[in-house]
Amino acid sequence: MKNLKIGLLIIATTFWLLAGSNCGESPPPVAKAPVTPSGLSATAANGAVSLSWAANTEANLKGYNVYWGKQSNSLGQSKFVDKSQTSTTISGLENKTEYYFAIDAENDEAKVSAKSSTISATPINTSFTPGDTESYAPGRRGEIKTFTIKGRKITYEVIDGLAIYQGDMILGKAANVDKTLRELSNGISTQGITCDGSDYVFFFSLCNKWSNGIVKYSIKDDWGSDENNREMRLRIANAMSHWQQKTNLRFVASDSGDRLEFQNSEGCSSKIGRIGSAFTDTQSVNLNMGCSTGNIIHEIGHAIGIFHEQSREDRDRFVQINNINIQADKESNFDKYNSEAKDMGSYDFDSIMHYGCWAFSTSDERTAATRTIVPLGGRNCNNIGQRSSLSEGDILSAYSLYLPDFSFSGAAAGSSIARNTAFNLSLNFDIEAVKNEYIIWTRSGASGTIATGRTARFVPLSWPVGEQTITASIVIKGVTLLSKSISF
Repeated sequence: MKNLKIGLLIIATTFWLLAGSNCGESPPPVAKAPVTPSGLSATAANGAVSLSWAANTEANLKGYNVYWGKQSNSLGQSKFVDKSQTSTTISGLENKTEYYFAIDAENDEAKVSAKSSTISATPINTSFTPGDTESYAPGRRGEIKTFTIKGRKITYEVIDGLAIYQGDMILGKAANVDKTLRELSNGISTQGITCDGSDYVFFFSLCNKWSNGIVKYSIKDDWGSDENNREMRLRIANAMSHWQQKTNLRFVASDSGDRLEFQNSEGCSSKIGRIGSAFTDTQSVNLNMGCSTGNIIHEIGHAIGIFHEQSREDRDRFVQINNINIQADKESNFDKYNSEAKDMGSYDFDSIMHYGCWAFSTSDERTAATRTIVPLGGRNCNNIGQRSSLSEGDILSAYSLYLPDFSFSGAAAGSSIARNTAFNLSLNFDIEAVKNEYIIWTRSGASGTIATGRTARFVPLSWPVGEQTITASIVIKGVTLLSKSISF
């Protein structure tokens, strides 16, 4: 009887378990999390970043969670985006600050996918269009400082702790510049600011050129997105290529040593000439997304040592400056250089280093009454401020700074030349060759140019008996930069 009771208990228990199983129906499925969204990309804008991604295909998808923050491991802010959308814009961000972003997917059962890989973007002000007036900080005003040294007035503006000269040229950290100029104005000799130990050199001088005309550079790729970086790399490459095609300068990519570093910024600006590793390995060329290829050509001009054309010592014979129309505290942007820089050739209205007629004007209207610069001598505002290409005067300036030496080959000096024997003379340059169109050949006893280019062919059949002298010269815009002769 005892055994029977146990058996009945087992049977009853078994029946209850079977009844509770709904007679063989499958258990309800466990809800799965969505797959991680793919293809997250970012495009930076002014105070904002736009995000987009590929759509998830789950039937029970609810939407997406977007996360962001200033550190890749701390995405403390988030927003929900409905499943009907595969893009969103995060606003209210700080310009020139890198932000990190990630995304996950969420379904109707509140199941959430793993987060996507983190990407980053840096908001930038893309609304700035410099046109013919480059500036370090468009629309901002800083403290004005003026020093007089050896009768020369030097005025600059302090913005972001930097000494900004004539709008887009960076002299260095304001504290260092202030200390140096204060000591000089008090007659104290400051070590390290002279080229040869004999004379004051504050701005660009022969001692801070790029060695052999080779300008090393790197690109920071911080314009906020891959798309922006590609666009700016293209503009920079086109600007450097233009300098190489027109002059004997060469640009070489490098991640070490003295070099230019092209980077994102509020405006368009550069230091003057090569600064050198005594200060820092890299010297920034600051470029907003609004800076065109022409603006970059202009800033490279500063970086190799060229100043603004309209600030030449002789400029008053060619342009009139209307100070009444110049923005407050920007008047010094129109100062003449006096003896800080050397004027090359005749005044060049066509220079890419020339301001336009409305540079730093108080008015947004471009009328004759609002001009800050008025061209004289029959010129008009269409003739100045171009940002398309280097003028012949710009090319002259570059060659005068980076002039190569040359020697002759093809015939030995002092040798005898038979009348019926033609011969060639070629120029061998110590650095990159001068373009053929700037090389002319002349001969004693003959008038005018007898040949052009690096190699010239001579036929002495009609030459008079006796010593003959052949001269090769580098001439640009009527200025002879270098001449050498060989006699036979």
